[in-house]
Amino acid sequence: MNVKFFGYDLEVGGPYLKTDLRDSNDILNDGAKLRERIESDGYLLIRKLRDPQLILAARGQVLETMLAQGLLEPGTDLMNGTINPGAQRGYTTGGRANEEYSQLAAVQAIFADEAVPRFFETLFGGPPGTFDFQWMLVAGTGAESPIHSDIVFM
Repeated sequence: MNVKFFGYDLEVGGPYLKTDLRDSNDILNDGAKLRERIESDGYLLIRKLRDPQLILAARGQVLETMLAQGLLEPGTDLMNGTINPGAQRGYTTGGRANEEYSQLAAVQAIFADEAVPRFFETLFGGPPGTFDFQWMLVAGTGAESPIHSDIVFM
């Protein structure tokens, strides 16, 4: 079976789209073993690093906001996030339109969550840094983010 990925047809289970990834949750708190694993495998597969309920709460809050704006298909399951094809505002990952979603309380809770910084501190053996300006992106089906620069960091 092949799937499309950024315009490329990739074979599932082929050399570029593996299906037998090794889970790294068993070594999550051991920086040396994480570094060995990434060196040998070229990746780390970590499941549920963040609390799934934290993510679902943010998803629900974002989708409720989008529904109120008329951006979701009326009468569909909210958590599916079905884009309204008649919406006045098309969705891509760019622009300031997404900034309002970043200010939602449940999204801010994700930004404040310590699970990811704690992981990177373990992986790299020191405190991680982050950007002062953080935001989430909303993209409808088929939207993509072409090569660009984020001026906020310049």
